[in-house]
Amino acid sequence: MCQPSRCACVLLFIVLSGISAYPFHAYRIRSRAISVTLDSKGQVASVSLGPKKIRRRVLGWTEIQGCNIEGHVTANKLDNGGWQFEKKLLCQVHGSHELLLEERFSPTQESIRWQIQLVERGPSSSPWSTPIETHLKWLDVRQAKFWTTWGDDSPETSGANAGLIISERTPRKETLDDYFEPRWKDPLVPRGFRNIELWYGGHPYLEGGFSIPIATVLEKDSDIGMSLALSPRDTVIDLRLTTMPDGLITFSRFYNRLGGREPVRFSMDLIGHAADWRPALGWMVRNYPNYFKPRGDQVRKLYGLGTYSGYQGPLDQEKLHKMDFKVNWNAHWGFPYQGMFLPPLKKGAPEAWTYRGRQNSARMKNDYCESMRKMGFYVLSYFNVTEFGDSSVWNFTPTPVAPDTPDLWKSPKEFLYTKIADGIVYFSDGKPIRAWAGIEMDPGGKDYQNNLLEQAKAIRDDLPACSGIAIDEMYDLARFNHRADDGVTWINGHAVRALTISWKELMAKLEPMMMQKDKPVFGNTLLKRLDLMNHLDGIFAEQGDQGNEMNLDAFLSVLKPDIEWVTSKSRLRVHPNRFLQSYLFMGTFPEAPYPGGNHSIRPAPWVDKFYLDYGPLFKAIDQRRWVFVPHVLEVENDTAKANIFKVPGGYAIAICFGGKAPSAAITVKGLSNLETANYKFINPGDQEWTNLKPSLRENQADVQVPLKRGCAMVRIETRGGKS
Repeated sequence: MCQPSRCACVLLFIVLSGISAYPFHAYRIRSRAISVTLDSKGQVASVSLGPKKIRRRVLGWTEIQGCNIEGHVTANKLDNGGWQFEKKLLCQVHGSHELLLEERFSPTQESIRWQIQLVERGPSSSPWSTPIETHLKWLDVRQAKFWTTWGDDSPETSGANAGLIISERTPRKETLDDYFEPRWKDPLVPRGFRNIELWYGGHPYLEGGFSIPIATVLEKDSDIGMSLALSPRDTVIDLRLTTMPDGLITFSRFYNRLGGREPVRFSMDLIGHAADWRPALGWMVRNYPNYFKPRGDQVRKLYGLGTYSGYQGPLDQEKLHKMDFKVNWNAHWGFPYQGMFLPPLKKGAPEAWTYRGRQNSARMKNDYCESMRKMGFYVLSYFNVTEFGDSSVWNFTPTPVAPDTPDLWKSPKEFLYTKIADGIVYFSDGKPIRAWAGIEMDPGGKDYQNNLLEQAKAIRDDLPACSGIAIDEMYDLARFNHRADDGVTWINGHAVRALTISWKELMAKLEPMMMQKDKPVFGNTLLKRLDLMNHLDGIFAEQGDQGNEMNLDAFLSVLKPDIEWVTSKSRLRVHPNRFLQSYLFMGTFPEAPYPGGNHSIRPAPWVDKFYLDYGPLFKAIDQRRWVFVPHVLEVENDTAKANIFKVPGGYAIAICFGGKAPSAAITVKGLSNLETANYKFINPGDQEWTNLKPSLRENQADVQVPLKRGCAMVRIETRGGKS
């Protein structure tokens, strides 16, 4: 038998040995709203949330597919109270590679910042790529709900589109029901964990997608929530978000180039907040304001309904103003061909140009904008950065001529191959890609990019009465140029240039140039990604009458004007009130019935009546901004749905989808000046606002609001108020 003291020493040694071998919770990092515990491998093991520091088992880790940790993980304390971990990875992906993975966890005022860096080690290797994944697993899913900025929460993981670039994914086939009754689902409702696959930016012919890279877990009973938010400043080529019934959340990044000495870096944050999606989205807006805020003063005039029309005849001004119509994206074109928006006419040459029997000039274009301004309307000039020419360029045999050839611009083919050939997009088969009006172009080509900047500057300077530009066909940004190299993208064993990278480079020059004369830049956001929004001041988007597409845009435009397409009156035929209320609820503005609408809704007596009935309600959300105060708004018994916006002079609350209910009881709280505010409401079809008498408590107002057609707009008139 051993002596007691000796036995105790042996027991202590065994215990300590067991602890050192087991990945125990070794490191804690604290911020105001969240504390994170990490194990000895540098992986998230638990979090503490809320004022009561409620602890939850949450696992979080980085996985590089095809790679395994080799040897020990080293940990180093940072001066800011955080920790850095270094891990050697051995990878068997397209050969053998060695990576150093550095993971850094640092406290900020509201979050724990999680940064990863990958550096190639060992002998120099050829470029390669593999999915870089961030996993987060909420272990107790019984009370938990999941939310993200999805367009539609329904798509289950099928694997059919796994690993494919967005332009190659298989779309869902539209049915007649889709055409006459576009499907819309409330994207503000968190759901239980289940199998979901969502792609960053969505797809104009696919369900699902997400537009802001954030994943949120909410526990209503405990009033705690946590979000994982990825930085839009990161170089993301393609990104997929998946969830599973067991609480696993995965962000998978594709096509980032490894194998060089330049590190690959990503940054994200773990955020603690109340059990509401609002503070999660609000955190993104506060921390990345350049991606959400419009620039300049002119843009304030462009919140309202719009159209895409070439009509330039007489207008029923009074009717359009009552509908809250504001802006026409000019579909008259009047330019010779795609990409030649204002021809480079020599000084002393005739001001007007004629091309294929059509005559136009900068003066004629500007006169139209001036005439619209006198009526209280505004015009956005057409622009496109990813297409050039017409059908004549479809013969891909280059025909360059002398660069100083007189009037070279009159031949789109010769201009293309002589001046801007470095912008042609080549597919993997080595051939250019046809576009509907010419061929696909890459704004990363230096000559083509300079030509685009010259064209934009000409529009800015020569069309002073026009209010800015709207850039078409952003869906083309999903493509890759296989004859160019952006230095960061690697697909199927080849260096390519991602057009998203080209876009960011171009827009960093184009939008500041336009803002020198306060000319806002709108985009047709068919690829709906937050990282593409940094230099856009507003949205004018096709496919907006498909609910999934509008939802994705609405999240991107929480502070910006957002006009969403309405293809034809057929979209209103089955449920016109529900259709228009979906726009109102999401704070977006539909296209108005306008003469000459180009694949856009046109006037008809019964259509006009619905738009006139809802005109005052859309006017009430002029210059609206979403409100991110947690639990700011509730509807008793879910009688209807409601959303609240900050507007000049107070707040506007859109109450929608109330069915046949005669009224809805709402509660507003967490805003200042509620006790001294004036409360009014208006229903669809009414022209005058009616006073409301709320029941007031400290920092809270309870209001019974009459409904018509299941809808009302409430206006809270204050002199201040936080949002």
